[in-house]
Amino acid sequence: MKTIFIAITSGTLLFPAACTAAPNVFRSWFTPTVVPTNFTGMVRYEAEITGEPASVGFNYDGVSRPMRDDGSNGDRVAGDAVWTCLFTANEILSRNTANRVFHPIIGTCNPAGAGAFNVVAEVWSSQMGLVPLRNVSATAQETDYVVNYLATKAQLANFNPVFWANRFYTNHGDNYDFLNFIHIAGVRGNRYHFHIRNSVQGIGLPLFEDSAVFGSAGRLQGGSVFPISSFYDGGGAGFAHETGHQWINFLSGAFATGVPHWPKGNVAINVMGFTIGGGVGGNYSYTFTSNGSGGYVVGPPVQTNLTTFNRMELYLMGLAAPAEVPAYFVLNDQNQNVSNGQTLTAGEISLVTVNDVIAANGPRVPDSTHSQKLFRTATIILSEQLLDHYAMSFYDYFTRRAEARQPHTYAEGLASSTGNPFYVATSGRAVMVTKITDDVPTLRMIRQADGTLRLLFPARIGVSYQPQRSFDLRTWSNDGPPLRIPVVNPPVDPATSIVLTPLPGTNQTFYRLQVSY
Repeated sequence: MKTIFIAITSGTLLFPAACTAAPNVFRSWFTPTVVPTNFTGMVRYEAEITGEPASVGFNYDGVSRPMRDDGSNGDRVAGDAVWTCLFTANEILSRNTANRVFHPIIGTCNPAGAGAFNVVAEVWSSQMGLVPLRNVSATAQETDYVVNYLATKAQLANFNPVFWANRFYTNHGDNYDFLNFIHIAGVRGNRYHFHIRNSVQGIGLPLFEDSAVFGSAGRLQGGSVFPISSFYDGGGAGFAHETGHQWINFLSGAFATGVPHWPKGNVAINVMGFTIGGGVGGNYSYTFTSNGSGGYVVGPPVQTNLTTFNRMELYLMGLAAPAEVPAYFVLNDQNQNVSNGQTLTAGEISLVTVNDVIAANGPRVPDSTHSQKLFRTATIILSEQLLDHYAMSFYDYFTRRAEARQPHTYAEGLASSTGNPFYVATSGRAVMVTKITDDVPTLRMIRQADGTLRLLFPARIGVSYQPQRSFDLRTWSNDGPPLRIPVVNPPVDPATSIVLTPLPGTNQTFYRLQVSY
């Protein structure tokens, strides 16, 4: 089985502010998991810390509060290596400013002899609403956008995506290209993407097919894991980045030094960033302007670049033709650090064209004319207790944001910015559907003067609608060809109609639409 794992860091993360050393925060969590704005009780923060620290403090507003592992002051069990600190609801909710997008920064957890670990909470607001919740079993529940499974601590600490994917497919169809996994009280670590199937040539990956191992009949391509739940936002940079790793970067040739991200250069200023080392990536926060003499002037970053795929990235995703891709450059010295205002000379960089990529890796097959333009993702949340209604609605909301078609504010770790959801990040060339349940369009039928029937319904771009008819509501057959709504920019979900011709000699006919993603 060829499963490829890729780790990524982004901006400022939930990791030590000082040098990492034992003791270490293994995992941490809040109770309630998501704090509702109407909550008035005490909020418990717990951190499982290795290394047996002599003491642990929590820095809130510059004041260190003692965390307890002695069974007092909210600590559940003495001496179990889980340290506890209590907050009033207002201490959490007062940090929920607009630019933090319901992910307020609370402070740092500080084990003695270790670094300072940033702590971010999650807040439900009435803006999100309380979405319909379905109880599937004693260990499972779901909304239209997320599934929640009960997991043990051992299952979170030793995450097995094969097990959980097969669990998902026991009662869901093979309708998804990607699976996202969110861990509640997961092991502290970077988010990452893993491959399950690759049918694309020319991107530096071999062809392989492991979807059956995960319970899929052939559609599933990959998965992304978010071990820290506060780093998950379907409309944020991390979601776009991890999805991009399905295709980027595994190239031979001039870009190979950056695998699985980009090497330093102007190719690295967008979604996929540059490789720091050990498979970990980061943002290359600069702009580069040609000086007209073969060199480039280094400038400050444009924040929306971090959530906008560049043309080389779009080419590898199958969303841009070779003729659309400009030349990019990489630094000849990958240890070179640039600064704003600096001029890079032509001798310090090497230009790389899409023809260089094709020469080293072959053309992309399928090309941008025949490639997939609509992708569907299912989001699975693992937690030691089934989440309450507020938390399920919270994660439902942030999963829905992946389908947005306008820039919006997002927050990941300590960073917050205006960014582009997937559709905008691809310049309107691809659609991401994160709804687990199928749409059920509202149908309206009009009999026309010539005897034909016009079937009217609201459509979604990128989706295919197959009209079907039945005479007894038991047996259905296709009535004409399917109608696929093209992916267009700007986006338009058209009020669509299909003209049908009733069969002669029938007393009554029933019609429906089969929706395919």
